[in-house]
Amino acid sequence: MPTLTRGNLTLDFAARRVVVAGCEVALTPTEYALLALLAKHTGRVITSHQLTTHVLGDDTPGALHILRVHISNLRKKLRPTPDAPPYIHTVTGVGFRFESPSSVP
Repeated sequence: MPTLTRGNLTLDFAARRVVVAGCEVALTPTEYALLALLAKHTGRVITSHQLTTHVLGDDTPGALHILRVHISNLRKKLRPTPDAPPYIHTVTGVGFRFESPSSVP
């Protein structure tokens, strides 16, 4: 899977590049890893445990806080305008789900 496009977001896995609405977005390695995992499983809930274990390599309570901070930063970076719908949705008490804006009700 060399590239993945969801809405106006494109991930180029070979180049580790993210483009939103035609503009390249700078992500930290952790943000990129979280986005890649969530986007590869569009529409599916990925648990907080899975994300902290696979991306952060840690599943302590502190890791959950770090995960939430990274998700918050990703949401800000992926929205071309403040009123644009988010790509990453919280599933309370479970984890997070990636949805392309066209599939969000």
